[in-house]
Amino acid sequence: MKTIYLLFLIFAATLPASAAEPPSHPRPNIILVMPDDVGVGDYACLGNPVIHTPTVDQFKKEALTFTQFHVSPTCSPCRSALMSGRHEFKNGVTHTIHERERMSLNTFTLAQMLKSVGYTTGIFGKWHLGDEEAYRPESRGFDEVYIHGGGGIGQTYPGSCGDAPGNTNIDPALWHNGKFEKTKGYCTDLFFGQAIKWMDAKRTAKQPFFAYIPLNAAHRPHIVPGNYYKQYLGKPGVKEDTAKFFGMVENIDTNFGVLLKKLDEWNMRRERIAKLYKERLSGIVNLLLPAVADWADPAWHLFVVRSSIRAELQREATARGIGTLIHYPVPPHESEAYAERGTCARALKEASALSNTVLSIPIGPHLSIEAANAVAECLLGVTSASGKPLRVISALE
Repeated sequence: MKTIYLLFLIFAATLPASAAEPPSHPRPNIILVMPDDVGVGDYACLGNPVIHTPTVDQFKKEALTFTQFHVSPTCSPCRSALMSGRHEFKNGVTHTIHERERMSLNTFTLAQMLKSVGYTTGIFGKWHLGDEEAYRPESRGFDEVYIHGGGGIGQTYPGSCGDAPGNTNIDPALWHNGKFEKTKGYCTDLFFGQAIKWMDAKRTAKQPFFAYIPLNAAHRPHIVPGNYYKQYLGKPGVKEDTAKFFGMVENIDTNFGVLLKKLDEWNMRRERIAKLYKERLSGIVNLLLPAVADWADPAWHLFVVRSSIRAELQREATARGIGTLIHYPVPPHESEAYAERGTCARALKEASALSNTVLSIPIGPHLSIEAANAVAECLLGVTSASGKPLRVISALE
């Protein structure tokens, strides 16, 4: 029985193009967690000597960390690129306010694509791609909506970009499926809590889901309960506003831990596609995925990656003892047919004697995504006959 695990790092549309083409394999549940305004120096595992982030620290050890990955510079542009898989200017997004944050209504979103192949979709946190009815997430492919308005809780600007008047991170009014509801609690706790509740209902109903958790934390205003940040007060070089920022990040880490624990309780760890996507990281973004090493059963793992990150991928795989990483760069003088003929045959010949192997197809100026897909199809056809699963991990923007 062949098994395919599709892990999306940013946006790789490897699912069927329409609901009329049902997938031949189980659809994995997809969870994407995206903190706001959190950078490479804001986690202990990434060099911060003050902050306490044990969940992300441990998750990093179990995951692949990519350090050659770039995002758009601010909130709305980054989110627009993520939702569409293309540059934000092509979606009409050029700023975060003054109507320039509204994503073009012609944009086909990630949520809409997933719905077309049978997923149910939910967003919990910060949308920031338009607050008018036609631009809201419920009009852009999301079934469950639990968000604040504007770019930050309580922030409103001239035009349509705005949140509920007088809103704050503590006991906020949140937009829930078409209307504002007054809540009790801290915003990040509420977003994770609602997401977990929704996921539990969907997994009980055996519905494949996409849970998008784009948090407003640790975006300003840095309003957070005192008991969330008091442990940082008085530390060398830490002012009160910085302590509040650290407290917001630690609270994200705590809630992320609750989410992972729930996945374990639900026996969903093996199918987990949990990702921590950090916005605006000065050229370094860490996308955290379940380690290939966690899959102890013999398998081939096919990485379809950009050439620029393959060296980092090789280092990470070697450090985790993931067997052999095989790369096949395409010579500049060869045509794309090279990939369909030589790469596939050599990869299978060398991998056949290995029990837990990572293959890599580096996408670059001389190898298109279409050609890489042809290689993947070739590999799938041969490996399925062997009884050993092929897991496809695609890392294409």
